[in-house]
Amino acid sequence: DLRRFVSQPLRNRDKKALAIVLKDVDRFVGENGREYGPYPAGCLVNIPYYVARLLEERGIIEEIFIT
Repeated sequence: DLRRFVSQPLRNRDKKALAIVLKDVDRFVGENGREYGPYPAGCLVNIPYYVARLLEERGIIEEIFIT
């Protein structure tokens, strides 16, 4: 359930990822207190790397580029 608090590993704090959303994502809160989403399927998002890793592992996004 992505609406729960998502923790952020320290080593990836400043990385961002550009990704395509494959499945609708409800709003959720990251460790930094920021809200992310909701993201509809098909949209392009620029999100923190640690959030992208979590979503990619669940097959929700496809990562395009890491900054």
